[in-house]
Amino acid sequence: MPQPRPARGAAEMTELELGAARDTLSSETFARVLDELASQALGGALLAGTVSCVQASLDAGLEYQRGAIARDEMFRRIARAAVLSAGTGAAVSGIVASVALTFPAVIPIAAPIMAPLAVLAICALGGQVGVSVKGWYDLYDKGFKLAHGSITRDAVMVASGAAVTAAALLGIG
Repeated sequence: MPQPRPARGAAEMTELELGAARDTLSSETFARVLDELASQALGGALLAGTVSCVQASLDAGLEYQRGAIARDEMFRRIARAAVLSAGTGAAVSGIVASVALTFPAVIPIAAPIMAPLAVLAICALGGQVGVSVKGWYDLYDKGFKLAHGSITRDAVMVASGAAVTAAALLGIG
Protein backbone atom coordinates (compact mmCIF):
# COMPACT_ATOMS: atom_id res chain seq x y z
CA MET A 1 0.00 0.00 0.00
CA PRO A 2 1.50 3.39 -0.95
CA GLN A 3 2.30 5.81 1.88
CA PRO A 4 0.26 9.01 1.94
CA ARG A 5 2.28 12.10 1.08
CA PRO A 6 2.89 14.61 3.84
CA ALA A 7 0.56 17.56 3.64
CA ARG A 8 1.20 21.25 4.16
CA GLY A 9 -2.09 22.73 5.22
CA ALA A 10 -4.76 21.62 2.77
CA ALA A 11 -2.27 20.90 -0.05
CA GLU A 12 0.10 17.98 -0.40
CA MET A 13 3.82 18.80 -0.44
CA THR A 14 5.55 18.82 -3.81
CA GLU A 15 8.76 16.89 -4.51
CA LEU A 16 10.74 20.12 -4.21
CA GLU A 17 9.16 20.89 -0.80
CA LEU A 18 9.75 17.33 0.41
CA GLY A 19 13.40 17.58 -0.62
CA ALA A 20 13.80 20.91 1.17
CA ALA A 21 12.20 19.48 4.31
CA ARG A 22 14.55 16.45 4.22
CA ASP A 23 17.56 18.72 3.73
CA THR A 24 16.51 20.92 6.63
CA LEU A 25 16.00 17.98 8.98
CA SER A 26 19.36 16.47 8.05
CA SER A 27 21.28 19.71 7.91
CA GLU A 28 23.51 21.43 10.40
CA THR A 29 20.85 24.10 10.87
CA PHE A 30 18.51 21.66 12.56
CA ALA A 31 21.30 20.55 14.89
CA ARG A 32 21.98 24.18 15.78
CA VAL A 33 18.32 24.76 16.54
CA LEU A 34 18.28 21.73 18.84
CA ASP A 35 21.47 22.97 20.52
CA GLU A 36 19.87 26.37 21.08
CA LEU A 37 16.74 24.80 22.55
CA ALA A 38 18.83 22.64 24.88
CA SER A 39 20.90 25.65 25.90
CA GLN A 40 17.80 27.70 26.70
CA ALA A 41 16.25 24.84 28.65
CA LEU A 42 19.47 24.31 30.63
CA GLY A 43 19.69 28.03 31.40
CA GLY A 44 16.11 28.05 32.64
CA ALA A 45 16.74 24.97 34.76
CA LEU A 46 19.85 26.46 36.35
CA LEU A 47 18.21 29.79 37.11
CA ALA A 48 14.98 28.33 38.49
CA GLY A 49 16.82 25.65 40.47
CA THR A 50 19.22 28.16 42.01
CA VAL A 51 16.53 30.65 43.01
CA SER A 52 14.37 27.88 44.44
CA CYS A 53 17.30 26.37 46.33
CA VAL A 54 18.03 29.71 48.01
CA GLN A 55 14.38 30.28 48.92
CA ALA A 56 13.94 26.72 50.16
CA SER A 57 17.14 27.04 52.20
CA LEU A 58 15.75 30.14 53.90
CA ASP A 59 12.39 28.50 54.63
CA ALA A 60 13.48 25.00 55.59
CA GLY A 61 16.55 26.27 57.44
CA LEU A 62 14.35 28.53 59.54
CA GLU A 63 12.03 25.65 60.38
CA TYR A 64 15.05 23.53 61.31
CA GLN A 65 16.47 26.28 63.53
CA ARG A 66 13.12 26.60 65.30
CA GLY A 67 13.13 22.84 65.90
CA ALA A 68 10.06 22.16 63.78
CA ILE A 69 11.79 19.68 61.43
CA ALA A 70 14.81 17.37 61.53
CA ARG A 71 18.04 18.06 59.64
CA ASP A 72 17.38 15.31 57.08
CA GLU A 73 13.90 16.71 56.40
CA MET A 74 15.41 20.16 55.84
CA PHE A 75 17.78 18.78 53.20
CA ARG A 76 14.98 16.77 51.57
CA ARG A 77 12.80 19.87 51.29
CA ILE A 78 15.61 21.94 49.81
CA ALA A 79 16.52 19.24 47.28
CA ARG A 80 12.90 18.59 46.31
CA ALA A 81 12.17 22.29 45.77
CA ALA A 82 15.34 22.78 43.71
CA VAL A 83 14.69 19.73 41.51
CA LEU A 84 11.03 20.58 40.89
CA SER A 85 11.85 24.17 40.05
CA ALA A 86 14.73 23.16 37.79
CA GLY A 87 12.42 20.83 35.87
CA THR A 88 9.76 23.49 35.57
CA GLY A 89 12.31 26.10 34.53
CA ALA A 90 13.71 23.80 31.86
CA ALA A 91 10.25 23.02 30.51
CA VAL A 92 9.08 26.63 30.41
CA SER A 93 12.34 27.90 28.90
CA GLY A 94 12.32 25.13 26.31
CA ILE A 95 8.71 25.82 25.34
CA VAL A 96 9.27 29.58 25.08
CA ALA A 97 12.43 29.07 23.01
CA SER A 98 10.76 26.56 20.69
CA VAL A 99 7.79 28.86 20.14
CA ALA A 100 10.14 31.78 19.47
CA LEU A 101 12.19 29.75 17.01
CA THR A 102 9.14 28.28 15.31
CA PHE A 103 7.08 31.46 15.16
CA PRO A 104 9.42 34.48 15.27
CA ALA A 105 6.49 36.79 14.51
CA VAL A 106 5.07 36.00 17.97
CA ILE A 107 8.02 37.63 19.77
CA PRO A 108 6.88 41.26 19.36
CA ILE A 109 3.39 40.27 20.48
CA ALA A 110 4.52 38.19 23.47
CA ALA A 111 7.21 40.57 24.78
CA PRO A 112 4.78 43.15 26.22
CA ILE A 113 2.92 40.33 27.97
CA MET A 114 6.00 38.50 29.28
CA ALA A 115 7.68 41.54 30.86
CA PRO A 116 4.85 42.30 33.33
CA LEU A 117 4.57 38.59 34.15
CA ALA A 118 8.29 38.51 34.96
CA VAL A 119 7.89 41.57 37.19
CA LEU A 120 4.97 39.93 39.01
CA ALA A 121 7.02 36.76 39.53
CA ILE A 122 9.93 38.76 40.93
CA CYS A 123 7.57 40.64 43.26
CA ALA A 124 6.03 37.38 44.49
CA LEU A 125 9.49 35.94 45.13
CA GLY A 126 10.47 39.16 46.92
CA GLY A 127 7.46 38.78 49.18
CA GLN A 128 8.44 35.21 50.04
CA VAL A 129 12.05 36.21 50.71
CA GLY A 130 10.84 39.09 52.90
CA VAL A 131 8.77 36.75 55.05
CA SER A 132 11.72 34.35 55.38
CA VAL A 133 14.18 37.11 56.24
CA LYS A 134 11.80 38.50 58.87
CA GLY A 135 11.58 35.03 60.41
CA TRP A 136 15.37 34.79 60.54
CA TYR A 137 15.62 38.30 62.00
CA ASP A 138 13.09 37.44 64.71
CA LEU A 139 15.00 34.24 65.52
CA TYR A 140 18.34 36.00 65.82
CA ASP A 141 16.87 38.99 67.65
CA LYS A 142 15.37 36.62 70.23
CA GLY A 143 18.74 34.90 70.61
CA PHE A 144 20.51 38.27 70.95
CA LYS A 145 18.13 39.38 73.68
CA LEU A 146 18.58 36.09 75.52
CA ALA A 147 22.36 36.38 75.31
CA HIS A 148 22.53 40.04 76.39
CA GLY A 149 19.76 40.24 78.96
CA SER A 150 17.61 43.33 78.75
CA ILE A 151 19.86 45.10 76.23
CA THR A 152 18.08 45.07 72.91
CA ARG A 153 19.72 45.04 69.52
CA ASP A 154 18.32 48.51 68.80
CA ALA A 155 19.93 49.93 71.93
CA VAL A 156 23.31 48.50 70.89
CA MET A 157 22.90 49.98 67.40
CA VAL A 158 22.02 53.43 68.81
CA ALA A 159 24.99 53.32 71.21
CA SER A 160 27.33 52.24 68.40
CA GLY A 161 26.03 54.98 66.13
CA ALA A 162 26.46 57.58 68.89
CA ALA A 163 30.04 56.43 69.54
CA VAL A 164 30.94 56.64 65.83
CA THR A 165 29.33 60.09 65.56
CA ALA A 166 31.13 61.38 68.66
CA ALA A 167 34.44 60.03 67.39
CA ALA A 168 33.90 61.74 64.04
CA LEU A 169 33.01 65.06 65.70
CA LEU A 170 36.07 64.91 67.98
CA GLY A 171 38.32 63.91 65.10
CA ILE A 172 39.23 60.57 66.66
CA GLY A 173 39.87 57.65 64.34
